[in-house]
Amino acid sequence: MCGQAVPWKCEVYGNGTYQTFDSKWYHFDGHCQYSLVQDNCGSGSGTFSVTAESVLADRDDNDTAPQYTVHTIGLHTVISVPSLDVSLIWDKHTRLSIILGERWKNKVCGLCGNYNNNEKDDLQIQGSMEKAGVLPAANSWKMPTPSCSDVVEEQFPCERFSYCSNWAERRCMILSSDIFKDCHTKVDYTPYFRACLKETCACNWGGPFLGFCTAVAAYAEACCEEGVSVKWGTPERC
Repeated sequence: MCGQAVPWKCEVYGNGTYQTFDSKWYHFDGHCQYSLVQDNCGSGSGTFSVTAESVLADRDDNDTAPQYTVHTIGLHTVISVPSLDVSLIWDKHTRLSIILGERWKNKVCGLCGNYNNNEKDDLQIQGSMEKAGVLPAANSWKMPTPSCSDVVEEQFPCERFSYCSNWAERRCMILSSDIFKDCHTKVDYTPYFRACLKETCACNWGGPFLGFCTAVAAYAEACCEEGVSVKWGTPERC
């Protein structure tokens, strides 16, 4: 049902697109295992962490897993940990949403940011909490095992696969089209359009339409949370 906004949500999808809890957008295509969110951000032991590689894992740092539920809503798998006020929503492909309760405000860290209503300090070096650029910040959240090299150069998919660039732009123009016109005054499509280009340009990754469909679905969901339902999918499109 549309109109049910989720204010504290981190989204990770496709070929390295991130939207933090504080709504900062960035792209990081790492190939290691990384901490998306954890509450062990200083001294003492933590309660939980969510790490990601090609698979996702919800881990309790005290080795006593809290009770959780797994159920399906439409095409999504939802994992909820009520005692921690943490939920994960997975589309069974390449998109993960992490939802935290307000108890975690300003108490978490990781690639999803620190959940403090300030997107300007979301990219921080683990341990020092020093603000940094995307690569040094993201590399610092790499898990110690298995060992893996840092990303030293970020090349965006539209540069790497230039032959897909024009095709991707034509596809992603759906976000600025009349199909979504009722949503344009509610949710700015610009960051979603940029994310769509990056995902769609990776057209030889996961099939030619997977990145595009995931990116457009993210904007459609943001519209729905603002009370605007958009019927954009077709058998030919997604």
